[in-house]
Amino acid sequence: MILMPVLVLSGCASFDNSVQTQQIVQESEFYANSIPYEETEVRLSPGDELEIRFFHTPELNTVQTIRPDGKIALQLIGEIKAQGMTPNQLKEELLKQYSEHLLQIDVTVIVQAFSNRVVYVGGQVVRPGTVPFTSHMTVLEALMLAGGVRSISATTSWLKYRKVKLIRNQDGKWIVVELDLERILKGEQSQPYYVQPLDIIYVPEATR
Repeated sequence: MILMPVLVLSGCASFDNSVQTQQIVQESEFYANSIPYEETEVRLSPGDELEIRFFHTPELNTVQTIRPDGKIALQLIGEIKAQGMTPNQLKEELLKQYSEHLLQIDVTVIVQAFSNRVVYVGGQVVRPGTVPFTSHMTVLEALMLAGGVRSISATTSWLKYRKVKLIRNQDGKWIVVELDLERILKGEQSQPYYVQPLDIIYVPEATR
């Protein structure tokens, strides 16, 4: 999950070669299955930032970032695993753990920042890097958040970047699809291409 974003965001010439061995998905197939990403329940993962508040014992209040091993460290109870839990499940576990130490317990778990709710955008864009993922985000919206396509000259058109690569890790395998944005930009395609968290969007060099 680290190598591919690095390759994409660097915009290096070896990008195309690096994905040749991956599964290539036809645009028509991807388009037919492109639906808004819906998350039924949010589960915590390493890098997420949590604020934990104790109403009766504010001295225990803390802001924690989930470590790479999936754990956080709290006063009185020590280390506890948060990875894979929903915020409510973590709250219930804290109530259970602190019941042995406190007479009055009222705790709230607030997720201040998610580490994996981003989309990587690289190649010929103004601000390559990550953009925050939001529900129902499309490829075009992600490109706009990255500042849009970087112009080579005053005559360079968006349409010259018609083949945009979208790379997604699906069931442990990388899939690659070339998306033709020309139809969207011309208003010829009603359904947009939706992205998912941790998708990679790569804009290649403009054609001449």
